[in-house]
Amino acid sequence: MDEISYATMRERREQQEDLGNLLSMMLATVDEETGQGLSDQELRDEIQTIFIAGHETSANALSWVWYLLSQHPEVEAKLHEEVDCVLGGRVPTMEDLSKLVYTRDDHR
Repeated sequence: MDEISYATMRERREQQEDLGNLLSMMLATVDEETGQGLSDQELRDEIQTIFIAGHETSANALSWVWYLLSQHPEVEAKLHEEVDCVLGGRVPTMEDLSKLVYTRDDHR
């Protein structure tokens, strides 16, 4: 896993392109006092924490999302409509989040 993490970091640092994802945000993170970004070790630790600790939590949360959407087809239809309208079939970016108003609503 270290090999993959370090190879990905090296490749992304060379590209210096903001892809609007979590890795791009972590690569752009700078300490306000020192002006230093995350070291490779710190970045690797963050990536692995998110990957290892986050996958089960995400899977459980998504299971509930799918279940609840199946119980509320009118909400599911509105979500599909908004996603289709905003994204038009393309992969979402971080900039799209602000445009997904209905999707981000808590629907209490």
